[in-house]
Amino acid sequence: MSLRIGSPQSIGAWLVGLFGVGLLATGPVAEHCRTQADRAASEWRLTEAASSTQWALRLRPYSDEARVGAASALQRVGNFRLSDRTLGDPALIDEPDARALAYHLAAVNRFHFAQPAEALRLHTTSQDSYRELRDLKGELSATIAHARTLYHGLGRHAQALELLENVLKRARDADLRALEATTLRHLGALRWWFLDDHTALGNFYQPALSLYEELDHRAGVAAMLSNISLVHRSNGDMNSFLDLQTRSLALYQETGDLFGESESQRHLGQFYSSVGNFREGREWLRRSLALTKRTGDRLGEEEILFSLAYVLGQLGDPAAAIRTVLPTLEREGAANSVAHKYRQSGLAPWHMELGDYDAAQRAVVKARSTQPENGDVDVSFETASLVTLAEIALARGRIQEAASLVEQAEAFASDVDSYRSLIGLRRVQAELAEQHGDRDRAIVLLQEGSRIERATVDRSPSAIGNLSDSRVDDRLLELLLLEDGANRLDESTFDLSTQRLASVFEHIETVGRKQARNAIRRLLPSRRTRSEDRFPMENSETERRLSVVQGGLGPHTALVYYLSLGEDLLAFAITADKAGVVLLPVQKRQLETKVRLARELIEDASNGTDWRPVLRDLQTRLIAPLERRGFLGGIRKLAIVPTGPLYDLPFAALVTEHAGKMRHLVEDFALFSPPSASFLEEPAGSNDHANSGALAFGIGAGWPKPLPSLINAEAEASAVVAALGGSALLDKNGTESAFKQRAPNYRWIHLATHAVMEPRLPLLSTVALVEGGGEDGALTVREILDSRLTADLITLGACRSGRGFSAGGSPSGFDRLGLVEAFLYAGARSVLASQIDARDSSAIQLMTSFYRSLAASSSNPTTGDRAHALAVAQRQMILGPSQPHSEATPNFQHPAHWAGFVLVGSDR
Repeated sequence: MSLRIGSPQSIGAWLVGLFGVGLLATGPVAEHCRTQADRAASEWRLTEAASSTQWALRLRPYSDEARVGAASALQRVGNFRLSDRTLGDPALIDEPDARALAYHLAAVNRFHFAQPAEALRLHTTSQDSYRELRDLKGELSATIAHARTLYHGLGRHAQALELLENVLKRARDADLRALEATTLRHLGALRWWFLDDHTALGNFYQPALSLYEELDHRAGVAAMLSNISLVHRSNGDMNSFLDLQTRSLALYQETGDLFGESESQRHLGQFYSSVGNFREGREWLRRSLALTKRTGDRLGEEEILFSLAYVLGQLGDPAAAIRTVLPTLEREGAANSVAHKYRQSGLAPWHMELGDYDAAQRAVVKARSTQPENGDVDVSFETASLVTLAEIALARGRIQEAASLVEQAEAFASDVDSYRSLIGLRRVQAELAEQHGDRDRAIVLLQEGSRIERATVDRSPSAIGNLSDSRVDDRLLELLLLEDGANRLDESTFDLSTQRLASVFEHIETVGRKQARNAIRRLLPSRRTRSEDRFPMENSETERRLSVVQGGLGPHTALVYYLSLGEDLLAFAITADKAGVVLLPVQKRQLETKVRLARELIEDASNGTDWRPVLRDLQTRLIAPLERRGFLGGIRKLAIVPTGPLYDLPFAALVTEHAGKMRHLVEDFALFSPPSASFLEEPAGSNDHANSGALAFGIGAGWPKPLPSLINAEAEASAVVAALGGSALLDKNGTESAFKQRAPNYRWIHLATHAVMEPRLPLLSTVALVEGGGEDGALTVREILDSRLTADLITLGACRSGRGFSAGGSPSGFDRLGLVEAFLYAGARSVLASQIDARDSSAIQLMTSFYRSLAASSSNPTTGDRAHALAVAQRQMILGPSQPHSEATPNFQHPAHWAGFVLVGSDR
């Protein structure tokens, strides 16, 4: 029978034939998609690999192999929700190899869904299946994931450690190097974070990273960079943390790993929050949360929410913090997670802030009672929980109950490695001693807690911006300022009050926290009615330490550092023969307003003499009280350590008036600002240098971002070299690569160029140089911190180069970090920089005078008095030109032209 074209029969036959061809084609096309997926995965294009496996599954929807392959690829990019939906029930998969892998994938998904008990069951099934198949690689992979669930999800550390050590041996015997690296990674995490093994970095993390790099295992490299960065952060090395975590994030984004990217963003958010930059931290955490919700990683989502709650609590909204985390804590099955106990107990401080001590106690008790079954005892957690309960009891006035809880905490103390737990224990023990009237015992306990805290923070010399638990120091200094505590200052406490408080590297103003401020504010009124001499520093136990500082000052120098306590301002003054504390007649709110106004008036050179009244007022409040107390008699040099808004005050411009004649503070005193008293203890002199001259950069234009031209920059650099000798790198020769190569060998470094300050990200503040030699021309604070310099002086002629910012963006935080702090940390003995806008027209005159005075101060300028040289240059500007004012002899007497420059570091 023949079929007529266009008849129903012919159309039906055509469709049947087409469908048959389609069925025949799906197999090869699906196989092609799988091949494409394998190629993309081998080249670490994980997103593309996941897409290809999904196409293969669409073409062969009933293929177990296609389903498991797609679920596996989705899990590799961190999309656990879609992976689980694609996988379905592993028990329904017929093919044994695919079924074993399916159980493993399902277990990993359950781990990220915060269901560790179910994950453990599935892991066990997966391991049994792989053993039956004699698939060693699959069995070991499943065992590693099994161990992670044990230690991270259920707190069963000993069992996890035994499993991982066995896997490591078997992986090495079978030469399974990728599995060896993964096992080392998890052993490092277990030992570092859960077993307090501080050898984990060298013994496990670094070998794992080397193996991953050798294998070009980019996911493993990204994970290891992140893990190692967290170790550096724990040690206080914030620069290494940021560098490694940023590299890890870039690798995750390059490969398309959503889970890794989210984790890296979370770590950055937690870091910025921990150093007080809550706005930046909140932004990173929000990005991480949005990504995590896409992946279905409930475990990560809970941690992000808890971190966001911490930010809210620190921003003064503990009620919002509690609301943020309660839903995750009350979720069914949440108590099975080992992290639950920390999050549950973390509610207690917020409840205490709200005055709800019953809720605070319930939070801690519930956390202790809902730990995962069969988990190893976490002595640090137990100690911290008992300390918190003791604090709650003390707040309620239940002294006996608090004493009993402290006794229980002490039983764990010998096994506690967590410094925070030990500090908290000492703090509560001291409070109990006070309750029993034993202030001597309280001081001893607080001093021990302070030593523990400082020893921990000082493990890394680059712990700039690392916020620590300062309540011990707060309370210690509070007791020592009491009348009957002042005679108990020992050497370590004097170090705390003269160096620690006065150093950006040693957490200045640690006393300025809420507890000490409130208590000392209550003490001050009664002291005002008696005498300011009631703040003594002189006592026999500090004489040796005090004599060292006084010896560093010399006979004509006074050290003055200002300390803000609540709304009050104190000045600690030390000279060669006396020391004391002066309560100053200014309140913090007044001070902030006056300093802001002073800066605005000083920076505007067109305002005539409008700046005089406010600068005169500040002098009467900040300097005159010290003169009345006799601290400045015979003094010719002031070493000033500011606090809070005083960081922004050009002290040199302060004004006195006698018989209608005005004098600036710099006309009576040479001024400099030592970061700490230790700078005064160093002998005068210089470091060893290959080149005794100056390296001067003069760059008028050509930076990586548009900035106004500096007409006199090249002439300024040339003038420096004319005074001191050396080399001038002008215009396009002033490259960043030239600075990095040559700066370590020079005694003097002068930078006549722009600076770009980043208040919210101080590590990215920049000195604008020229690109070339593989460098972008932007010399950042982070790069400076990684440098090793030996310069006696680095001069920054740029506008506002003397300003530093805390991690939160404040210019007056105790953790300030800017270009000045970075150069000092890198090894410079001193830095000359400007607190305000530097004027190109007048800077050349000031700098020429400064360097000439410095060179003339000694036959060897390396021992010259830098503070004196700066004072001479500023005084010459104040005197004005010797010739009548004209375009050829401009008048730069206004403070805008000279007052902003400040010398930070050693004065000689």
